[in-house]
Amino acid sequence: MDMRVDVSAEAGEFVRSHGGRLWVWAARPMMCCWGTPAYMYAATEPPAGMTGFDLVPTATAGLQIWFRAPAGRYPDVLEIAMRGRRRPRVEAYWDGCVVAMLSPPRQDGLVTQPSAPARRTVDGRIRAP
Repeated sequence: MDMRVDVSAEAGEFVRSHGGRLWVWAARPMMCCWGTPAYMYAATEPPAGMTGFDLVPTATAGLQIWFRAPAGRYPDVLEIAMRGRRRPRVEAYWDGCVVAMLSPPRQDGLVTQPSAPARRTVDGRIRAP
């Protein structure tokens, strides 16, 4: 696993105050259409009924980050940040995006790369790929 983990100071403090462990995963919403992107989720409690999380090595003291890799794929950078003022919560970003752009395998065996979406930085600004 070759993945850099960036945790904002606020997110690190929040996770530590809620037990010091964070579970991160990507999941597609239940929809009728094929090709729906997988959204990133993060929680300080283990998600019910989900397995397959691996402990991610991180230099952030006092934190354990458990990541469930969809189809064995990892982002280059996993960003952990806070969102919301009235109801603060931890959010995870796959290479700066709230969606994990995972392409399904092609029937002809060739590898496809999705086009890079605009990325949202930890402070909320949008940057082009």
